[in-house]
Amino acid sequence: MKPEQSHLTTCIERHGFVNISQCCGDAKFYTVGFTESNLPELVVTVPVRQDLMHRIITDIFHHWKENGFNSGVSNDFLVNMPLEFVRVDVETFMDEILELHSFYRNGKHLSVVQVVLPDENGLLPSQQGYDMPQKLFAPITLN
Repeated sequence: MKPEQSHLTTCIERHGFVNISQCCGDAKFYTVGFTESNLPELVVTVPVRQDLMHRIITDIFHHWKENGFNSGVSNDFLVNMPLEFVRVDVETFMDEILELHSFYRNGKHLSVVQVVLPDENGLLPSQQGYDMPQKLFAPITLN
């Protein structure tokens, strides 16, 4: 096992997942380890403060472990804003989530969900008037 994989394994054993942040590419944050709890991994494409994103991802992880995963829009989290969860094809951005790809190279099936954040007015991309640049890895239909 490579040293970086050993570190990821240790963090996953202690905390349930690892939150990876990066400054380049479309995937600004993603998780490694949700799969170990039979949950989809997360990817976020909006640059957000790292401490806030970690809090959001931690809240999502614990909520899903207790209540199970549901796609769609949810207001069930501490951040007091709607979050939309959209299943995405991991192959469309695999080159941006290298640690996730490397960690699960053993052939384990990966399910990935994009966390879509609202704009400053609380609107999501599926709502008229949405105004925040956010790379979407799956199509979202306007309501």
